[in-house]
Amino acid sequence: MGASATFQAWSEAPQTFADPQIKSVVAVQPPIAYEMNERFIIAKANMDIVDEVLAAQIDQYGFGFADNLTHVQNLTVPVLFSQVEADEYTFDPETGINNVQLIYGAAPTEKDIIWVRETGDNPHGTGKRFDGYGYFNKYPSELLTFLDNHFE
Repeated sequence: MGASATFQAWSEAPQTFADPQIKSVVAVQPPIAYEMNERFIIAKANMDIVDEVLAAQIDQYGFGFADNLTHVQNLTVPVLFSQVEADEYTFDPETGINNVQLIYGAAPTEKDIIWVRETGDNPHGTGKRFDGYGYFNKYPSELLTFLDNHFE
């Protein structure tokens, strides 16, 4: 949830991120948290209780799920997204859209996205969410190019 925390912090404390040394941000698999939790709970528990889980989280901890669609709108630097394309927790089979596409669309700055796939130029993993966290270990060139393009 690093990208979610970064987006929310950027939204709530923009002065912290006004430092000119912050040139860009890399967002690895940011979800639409409500939808991801809903899909996860249904897949693992075969129950549709996301609203109850959200209410319990708010009651117990004082906050709900991350709202990346709102918070990403406050970014002020270029962002590189990466996402497992077939991630069952972020892909909506009804619309054919991965949630990161909506977050990407809401980002107001220069942006790019790297799709982690089982096939193609840089085949990686099995299409499971976990695969996305090791992608840059195997294929760092796209990340390094993005960083090179945004650092002096």
